[in-house]
Amino acid sequence: MLESQVKEVDKTIEWELKPIKHTLLSVDGLGPVLVAGIIAEIGDISRFHDHAALAKFAGLWWKQHQLRQL
Repeated sequence: MLESQVKEVDKTIEWELKPIKHTLLSVDGLGPVLVAGIIAEIGDISRFHDHAALAKFAGLWWKQHQLRQL
């Protein structure tokens, strides 16, 4: 019974995610539930000045040579 409830919640999350513009599902390994969580945590991405500000918010960092590829 619990598994069927989890599947139903996952379907609902996927359905609610559809009208939101994003490209996160194109990343290998990210499914609708994880993407919805990321979007919920970040909120409006335009509030970040640049990718470095978003990375700092998320607690991420890139080596200098990786920044040129972004």
